Amino acid sequence: MSTYNDGPDSTYKAAADYSTTGQYRFVALNSSRQAVLCSARGQKGAGVLQNDPSAANLPALVRQYASTKVEAGGAISPNDAVTTDSAGRA
Repeated sequence: MSTYNDGPDSTYKAAADYSTTGQYRFVALNSSRQAVLCSARGQKGAGVLQNDPSAANLPALVRQYASTKVEAGGAISPNDAVTTDSAGRA
């Protein structure tokens, strides 16, 4: 599957099953250009996963810019800078 880009969203292959953990979390791209959950605090991500692919190699819709939901790993106050934690949450 090739990458598809339409406005703020791009589609990549999922690297794993993200049906229960992954939607609305930060993802990065691995060396095969598959979407993987960010796994390090402050890791630079490719965007936020918008869908919940149930197996590896299924389409992963990644929001790269524009407004989106993000799962929070803790409290976020107004004007806080948002980054990823070790589980891909804000």
